[in-house]
Amino acid sequence: VITGGRIMYRPEATMPLVQLVELIGAAYVEDRNCTCMPTNHLQNLTGDAGVVGKADVILAVDSLDVTMIVDGYSSRVRGNIGAGVGRTKIIDLSLNEFAGRAWSRAGGKLAPTTEQMLADPVIGLNQLIEAVKTKLARKRGAKAAITARINRIAKAHAVLAKRQQSALKRRWSDVAISPHRFVHEIWEAVKLKPTLLTVRGHRAWPHGLWEFKGCGSNLGHSGGGGVGYGPGAMVGAALAARDEGKFAVGILGDGDFQMSAGALWTAAHMRVPLLCIINNNTSWYNDEEHQANIAAIRKRPPENAYIGTTTRDPDVDLAKNAESHGAVGIGPITEPGDLAPAFKRAVKVVEDGGVAVVDVRTSNL
Repeated sequence: VITGGRIMYRPEATMPLVQLVELIGAAYVEDRNCTCMPTNHLQNLTGDAGVVGKADVILAVDSLDVTMIVDGYSSRVRGNIGAGVGRTKIIDLSLNEFAGRAWSRAGGKLAPTTEQMLADPVIGLNQLIEAVKTKLARKRGAKAAITARINRIAKAHAVLAKRQQSALKRRWSDVAISPHRFVHEIWEAVKLKPTLLTVRGHRAWPHGLWEFKGCGSNLGHSGGGGVGYGPGAMVGAALAARDEGKFAVGILGDGDFQMSAGALWTAAHMRVPLLCIINNNTSWYNDEEHQANIAAIRKRPPENAYIGTTTRDPDVDLAKNAESHGAVGIGPITEPGDLAPAFKRAVKVVEDGGVAVVDVRTSNL
């Protein structure tokens, strides 16, 4: 298995990454909230939760946190730890070893790395490709074995893609609106444009519905799950997108938006075209889910998890909030059938150089 991380910011990494994945017949899985591989590539199994756990070797290319990839941290249950690496060989191609800034390490667990390839990841990818080509030329029968493995992975990809589309159909008419319909309708509204996804959450992101072309198409989210990161990052990235002729789209949670909505004023003031869409479940859901899980462990009523974690009674009018900062506010959109016309209107606002914010009421997961 090969995973891709921070190379997501470097468009020149797409071609060598794809070449290496194909050359060795590896399954590919994105690191959390990253996008490096074309979505429709037949060896891309992102969204299949069992792939990493079955791997005998994992090559992590510029991963921020290798331990997270292999579920190596402690669980919510005290005394329980994640699955970790088992017998899996971990190869880390990155400059992670240069991250330490002191004699002591205060950054959590040491990564369970078997082999550290210390290199700029793009240069390292190209060097690996040449080394693998040389190795394969000397190894009889290797190409046939690789082809067979690719065929197995491609079948798994087809099954996964069918499952992803089935989930979209099954939840098409959900109210509150499902994450599947939400992401699908946004993609349909912008797919013909040179789109840059400036920010997105990872918890409620259904893989396989947004067709990424590879590195440089999605800028992910904060490295540490910081709420309030989204608006400022979205506007800054939209400024760069404007100058590169790209259509900037940001997808924020409602809590993230409320933390620093004032960033919209900067976009309006600086005439930075931007489409902002709010995945609004009226909750600081990361904490609400955590409270429910802990309540279940401690045998307390999980239905009380909403206390202090939701923004209801009264609801916050996020569209008016956006308008007060100089944007066009649309919503709240509560019916799935209203998504397409709302996004069409918002896209026109951005095409005309404006800032549009669409508030969509969504389900938690």
